[in-house]
Amino acid sequence: MPNSTRGPGDRDRNFAVAVRGGVDLYLVLHIRRSWKGELVLMWRGRERPWDAPLWDPHATFHRDGELHHKSFGCEYGEQRLQKPDASFTGIQQFTQTPVVAGDGRALNVHWEPAKFDRIFEFPDQLLHTSLGNPSWISIDVTDAGTTPQPIPELGQRTIKQEILYQESVPYLWATLFELAPVKVETGAEAETRRAQEMELARLGSRHQKRENPR
Repeated sequence: MPNSTRGPGDRDRNFAVAVRGGVDLYLVLHIRRSWKGELVLMWRGRERPWDAPLWDPHATFHRDGELHHKSFGCEYGEQRLQKPDASFTGIQQFTQTPVVAGDGRALNVHWEPAKFDRIFEFPDQLLHTSLGNPSWISIDVTDAGTTPQPIPELGQRTIKQEILYQESVPYLWATLFELAPVKVETGAEAETRRAQEMELARLGSRHQKRENPR
């Protein structure tokens, strides 16, 4: 049984992901690490909108290794992972969420920076402006020797990255990144591609007949 007795140095930690818009700083995400090691991530500004009083989206990484999301009082996306304690190895994504320019001002969450142990802050100007190609925030937990890395195959590029918590394993990271825009094929390009594929198939068939005559 894990020791659940609070020691003199044990306390909850609170971390913020915030967007800077001029002189204003807007809270987007709030991550709490309890003194027992449990992690809870809350999407701020969505707790009590006028049209959905029970929305309250959040994700929880429990001490037994269960990770799930919850909104409207319903759990979903449950996973059974490593326990977030000193035995943790490698890397595990806690959550990944899109963000676009203007989100912070639209949510307009008033908050007290002094209540947070660390703030991951970035200017609104760094964010993409299109919902079709947003910027992304990733929150990850790692062991002491691992740093979250971009995935080149996805065209992923790190814009800013910071470690939020490193007093004990698992460490907690925040990363702002972008993906290469997806190119939409036009009708003319699709016709050209199909013609090229048909020609390559025809040439391949002729070559095969020459290599394997009956």
